Amino acid sequence: MQRRPVKRLRCVCGSDGGEYDLAKAVKAHEAIAAIDKSKLCTAGEITAIPYPGIGKAPSMPGGDLQFVGRRDLESLVEAAKETKTLLVVGPCGIGKSCLLRALACGWIHDAAGTNSRIVCLWDLAIAIAKQDLAGCVKNALRFTFCKEAELLDEIDRLGSMQDIAKFFRDQVAAAGDEFYFVVDQWEMLDALGEEMPVPVPAKELRKKFHSDLFALFSLAAVTVLGLSRGVGMTQEYLQLRYSPCELLLLEDGFYGEELTAFRDKLSVLGLLCSRFPKRSMLVEHYTGRHPFSLAVLDSSCRSYALGKLVARELPSSWLHRRGPERKLSPEEVVACLEDEEDWLAAIETFLSSGEMARISFSLEYALAMRKPLRRACQTIEDMAKFDSSFIVGDEEEGPEFVTEHIALVYADVFRTAEKANVFSGSCHTGSGMDFSTLH
Repeated sequence: MQRRPVKRLRCVCGSDGGEYDLAKAVKAHEAIAAIDKSKLCTAGEITAIPYPGIGKAPSMPGGDLQFVGRRDLESLVEAAKETKTLLVVGPCGIGKSCLLRALACGWIHDAAGTNSRIVCLWDLAIAIAKQDLAGCVKNALRFTFCKEAELLDEIDRLGSMQDIAKFFRDQVAAAGDEFYFVVDQWEMLDALGEEMPVPVPAKELRKKFHSDLFALFSLAAVTVLGLSRGVGMTQEYLQLRYSPCELLLLEDGFYGEELTAFRDKLSVLGLLCSRFPKRSMLVEHYTGRHPFSLAVLDSSCRSYALGKLVARELPSSWLHRRGPERKLSPEEVVACLEDEEDWLAAIETFLSSGEMARISFSLEYALAMRKPLRRACQTIEDMAKFDSSFIVGDEEEGPEFVTEHIALVYADVFRTAEKANVFSGSCHTGSGMDFSTLH
């Protein structure tokens, strides 16, 4: 039977009424099929991978991306072969989302022409905000079946999570499909969220979403969940909470060729440090090998340089006119940062960015919402047990912050909290907290 052509545009999300281009999803599948999959696991190789989803991508890491080949991906692929449910855990910004994207693209690449179906859920935050998990899952299914018009019509008619679960069961029984789930932002549905002072309906919504999704996962061959560590998420908690799921802990960012490839090929930082070697120490202080911090510093340098050029080249009356965004080459950016004053201004742009501000804000919120603490947070070990969002290392090696800068941010927030009596008398007042290990 001849396959019916897919409509170019379809209304695919009843929750927001938006129209999305299914032809773009088809092109993404075709681009994924053309990927040299071996490069994804080769340290330092750069591979363009499209967004394996439909609709708007999450802001981090965004849509289409340039993936830096990482050895961690090989460990992830092997771990997924050995279990039915794998929980990929790591600190914020360590690169989990990018690794999950690469894993999904690798699976989609291998699934071409088979009954293997890859279902990707990238933005649980939107599902919670709109109180519409069914819409989120339906969009994931639309990407999975974007070339099959009959199934797309059936997906359009699905009205609830119960209908969706029946769809999965029918596809497994009748068509012999084998489903593989890749789910990011699982921390949005983690049980620790129940301890935060959010309205009861929101807690109940998270519990229901959690239950509905695990009902789908029970029908899958393999499910991989990405979870960012947060307040109270110690390794012991994760092992107890998610047993018998297998845990894969990501404890490092870019390493060796991976770091070199990002700095030299995808950012301005490599050229900047080669031209001005003395700035390397400051770059290391603020970014370390942390992918998120590296990306934010790179973006801040580009943003400052672009603002400087626009202010210099255009009349002031033009500054507020909107037009196509100008992209600067690394050479143009570095040329704008030759003066030490400009370099320090770019650093200030980094420090005042929304991404960096959210780090201290999130910690301040957690401290305010979970007082009084049962014990004082006087050392890095204490802070890691309270909030492991940006902590690497294990119990044997000892915890470390992903960057020196973030370590000092945490130290400052905890000092301020102590002075403000956030600890409600549970601290050892008089001696102060010992942050000597952070310097």
